[in-house]
Amino acid sequence: MSEQKESILVHIQDLRHAYESGFSLRISNLQLEQGKVYSLVGPNGAGKTTLLACLAFLRQPAAGKYAWQGQTVDRQAVSLGLRQQIALVEQSPFFFDLSARDNLLLGFKWRGIKGAAANKLIGKPVKQLGLEALLDRPANQLSGGEYQRLALARALALQPQLLLLDEPTQNVDRGYTQVFLELLSIWRQSRQMTVVFASHDQMLAQLGADQVLSLLDGHLIESFPDNLFQAQIVTEPDGDYIYPSPSIRLAIAPGYSGNRLFILSSSDIIVSREPLASSARNVFKARLQSMIDQQGILLIDFVVYDQKKLSNFHLKARVTQPSCQALGMQVGGDFYLAFKATAMQVF
Repeated sequence: MSEQKESILVHIQDLRHAYESGFSLRISNLQLEQGKVYSLVGPNGAGKTTLLACLAFLRQPAAGKYAWQGQTVDRQAVSLGLRQQIALVEQSPFFFDLSARDNLLLGFKWRGIKGAAANKLIGKPVKQLGLEALLDRPANQLSGGEYQRLALARALALQPQLLLLDEPTQNVDRGYTQVFLELLSIWRQSRQMTVVFASHDQMLAQLGADQVLSLLDGHLIESFPDNLFQAQIVTEPDGDYIYPSPSIRLAIAPGYSGNRLFILSSSDIIVSREPLASSARNVFKARLQSMIDQQGILLIDFVVYDQKKLSNFHLKARVTQPSCQALGMQVGGDFYLAFKATAMQVF
């Protein structure tokens, strides 16, 4: 067996899972390597939660092959030993009406591990996630962010080979997001555990993972668009528009109708210090929020202004290092973004 095959923890082929609504998850080929961290990105309804559930054997797909460390798994008879190698932290984790500590220890009690041995196993994740002062509090009295940290600590204490996380930084404060990024860095360096985390945070997905997995309409695609919107097309006296955010209007090319998906390439956005004299119908003032260097090309996240105030609408643009230096681009600076209506691809 080759070294590459030996490093594959999970291999999925021709997986298909359909819902009565008509949505179908179809994964033709997915390989997860031992010790790598993967982010899973895509819009709402793309199939991220369903894929995680299938990986954890919590959903029974209509078809597909699943191999664990090169061995085909009978999904109708998954062994307890294999299930114990996988931990899934859902968006709304469940806890019993017990203290935080007792909830952490419960999984070990079911595995026959008690006392000092169990307390030792929960010690490291409790410390990493700053939960020491919360252990004796009832789990149902924790805040949303504390609840999420407790769920992650419970999963880490079980020392799984495959850790699956569904929106792990949703409803948590910025401080925890930084803690989570640090944990991702530790996991990537140790190479002891394979991690797949689903996230709507594009920057977190890019910074925290060895590889980004992109889902769109139930299919894995080669790369996820930097700017993806779903909106209803509105025809107004001066043209067709969409409102991806209530106060932000984007001009699109004529000839389309209904609720559609729109992709705007980050390379089609022109960044300038002052508004450019051009034929572009979409021109916005925006504040630079963050930058990621991707081999000399900077992926830049901007927050668009709604008149004189910052909105919650983001656009991402790509700029070369020389252009970035020429424009004096720094986090917190204000710039202008311009792109043509025809740059908006409609699906």
